Amino acid sequence: GCCSGFGGAGSMGDLVDVEASVAPRASVDAVTDDQRRRTRLYEEALDAFHSKNFSQAQSLAETLLEEVDDGAATRLAEQARRRIREGTSEGHGQREDPSVRRSAHRTVL
Repeated sequence: GCCSGFGGAGSMGDLVDVEASVAPRASVDAVTDDQRRRTRLYEEALDAFHSKNFSQAQSLAETLLEEVDDGAATRLAEQARRRIREGTSEGHGQREDPSVRRSAHRTVL
């Protein structure tokens, strides 16, 4: 699947249920804020990539990877590095890399 690093179906649901039953409500809300912030960070990196601002995309993706091991962010950083090495710039008609698609990132951060 497209999700980062989690096992079969239902494994996250089991984890969330356990955490929700033992964690204070404030902790659950704090985690949600972190998830939202990390999602925004990934979306900014993805927007930079699609705008062909590969240095910014790489930097933002690597910032995210300092906090969480995320497969989509890893692929995004790798693709941005590759584009930088190749010297790809605006207007060169490069096809979008299928491994870096907006709809492919549905991870729980």
